[in-house]
Amino acid sequence: MWVLFGPVLALVVLGCRGPGPGPSSPASPRPVEAPQLPAEPGEVLAVVFTSVDCPIGNAMAPQLRRTLARAREQGVSTFLVYPRSGLTLDRAAEHARDYRLEGTILLDPDKHLVERFDARITPEGLVLECLGPDRFQVCYRGRINDLYASIGNRREQPSRHDLREAITLACQGRPVPEPHPPAVGCRIERVP
Repeated sequence: MWVLFGPVLALVVLGCRGPGPGPSSPASPRPVEAPQLPAEPGEVLAVVFTSVDCPIGNAMAPQLRRTLARAREQGVSTFLVYPRSGLTLDRAAEHARDYRLEGTILLDPDKHLVERFDARITPEGLVLECLGPDRFQVCYRGRINDLYASIGNRREQPSRHDLREAITLACQGRPVPEPHPPAVGCRIERVP
């Protein structure tokens, strides 16, 4: 597992390739600039905004673990973004180990990635396709699964695995149907 932090990140990203819906496709979301995540055109990345102390995120960890494992099997690089001021790298790594979440750990205390990708909730999943140098298309932004229909409304087991399905579609070069279901969890504080 890679561990990186700070506002400038140098990563080598490997992902699945596919023709994908180009930026001119009517079903394609608007491209997003993202210099922190360099990748080759056509590569797909899975990014999860998470927290050490969100009970909903921690409850979803077993399903998220399986989703991230399946993404890696498809050649997708996975990232765990911890957008909390004052969080240490050791504590984030301990959380990932405790819940067996594998992926590159990114600390985002100044909310650079939060702002760039308009993340609002932990846990919240994104699927990105690289369009070129420092340019990404957001293929999916939303919930990990439907374990929680809303705050305090938990199912026994999820019936939909939205992030997993979005990763598979992006790897196949197919658009993810919209609207994307919103994430349910803990609000990300925007003030550092």
